[in-house]
Amino acid sequence: MNIRKQLVKRNIAGDVILVPVGDASLEIKGLLTLNETGELLWDALPEAADEAALTAVLQADKVIRGKDRGKEGTVKQVLKDDRLIVEGVQIVKKHVRATQQGQQAGIVAVEAPIHRSNVMVIDPETKQPTRVRIVEKEEARDGKVKTVRVRVAKKSGKELA
Repeated sequence: MNIRKQLVKRNIAGDVILVPVGDASLEIKGLLTLNETGELLWDALPEAADEAALTAVLQADKVIRGKDRGKEGTVKQVLKDDRLIVEGVQIVKKHVRATQQGQQAGIVAVEAPIHRSNVMVIDPETKQPTRVRIVEKEEARDGKVKTVRVRVAKKSGKELA
């Protein structure tokens, strides 16, 4: 399912909003508001992007606070309230009841959400945690020169995916 064809980006009163169009307006109730980073990532999505491409925001992150400090993992899911589910981090035990006939009950290890302030991007060159800055540069696309915002690692200056 192509997410770019289902949502249209609009700038209204200084806010960037994604408006559902067509059949998507039946599935998605309301409008989606993007912050500056969300707008940058929306602009960077390819035309044939699906829902998986929309949630695969950060590639390799390192936890900088909490009981899992120093562990690295990829972001599996981005949740509301600035929380992320990072693979292999914040493992908690969950007691599961058998809900259907023949289903096994017991204790299951699951990944719990972690706040984004406790996660940093890994610099591709130095392999160390780094902050991210946004740089505007001009690119030639479709025969036109367009200004594109790119995420850059602060330590090395290399572009991030």
